[in-house]
Amino acid sequence: SWVPIIFVSGQTEAEDLEQGIEAGGDDYLFKPVDEVILRAKMHAMKRIASMRAELSELNRKLELLANQDGLTGLANRREFDDYMLRELERAKRSGQPISMLIADIDYFKQINDRFGHLVGDECLKGVAYLMSSLIKRPADLLARYGGEEFIGVLPDTTLAAARALAEQIRETVENSSVGRDATRSDYRLTISIGVASIVPDKTTTVAELFKQSDEALYRAKETGRNRVCVYLSGDESEQSVLSEKSPE
Repeated sequence: SWVPIIFVSGQTEAEDLEQGIEAGGDDYLFKPVDEVILRAKMHAMKRIASMRAELSELNRKLELLANQDGLTGLANRREFDDYMLRELERAKRSGQPISMLIADIDYFKQINDRFGHLVGDECLKGVAYLMSSLIKRPADLLARYGGEEFIGVLPDTTLAAARALAEQIRETVENSSVGRDATRSDYRLTISIGVASIVPDKTTTVAELFKQSDEALYRAKETGRNRVCVYLSGDESEQSVLSEKSPE
């Protein structure tokens, strides 16, 4: 916040005015001061303060929009990149695990082709809402990574905990009415999720954790979709227990 300062002083030399302004004053009036002039100066300062507050709020909103996905309201790719880098560095200092999950809507192209892009947008918003209702710790971040992909950052979270959360998300989406509401049919919307977790050392990079999560997601897609796969080591992944595959 900005509080305007007006010096009223009997020191009337030009150097005195200069020193007052350099010391932090916003205006400098010599005594004796006409009451009308002082009131006018105060009114002008109040107006400037109000304009500064409005500009600050506008900048805050613009910054929010710059870091927000316009369709879903989630964080966007830019915000994810910045946040992930900060949290990875924090995990390196604390020695705590950090987990990542990547979720992809199954057969999303078919949704767009069959029902239209407006319905596809409704499905994206519905999945975003369901996921954000579960990924809700203050330290967690959920972002729309691009297209039909969502990505979650889970600081201080073990692989087992991240996997359990991912399975909860998968099941919630499968049992929701998002697809049926949007398509006005019995279509069932499902997602596939890849999960990875790491206790980072000094050499660990964001790309490394992302690659592991992406490989697990690929495994989930390759083995039938509507499932959670976790990255174990190398090229190995483990498939979680599922109810049934998503419909063709």
